[in-house]
Amino acid sequence: MQLDGNENEIVDYFGEPHLLVSTLHFHIDELGAMHISSKKQWFYMFGRNMPLPKFLYGEAKIVESYDATLQCFRIHVQVRNPLIGSLFSYKGTFVERK
Repeated sequence: MQLDGNENEIVDYFGEPHLLVSTLHFHIDELGAMHISSKKQWFYMFGRNMPLPKFLYGEAKIVESYDATLQCFRIHVQVRNPLIGSLFSYKGTFVERK
């Protein structure tokens, strides 16, 4: 991941080598949960970015928060495609290891 200061967005590279690239938008809601959503996506091949058509996108929506009562973090991830619907999702809790 890296910050694109010109566009004010995070660019995330997936895989090794980095063939799929996506920009990510972050915001914090009124309860303090962090929301992450994917925006533009493209293939990176032969040193060039090739924009993906939107019907090929894997649209990600992630919510991360801290549960003070249970003293753990919560995460909920959903990835869907505009044509075929849900690709995968998961949710759960985790704690910091010391």
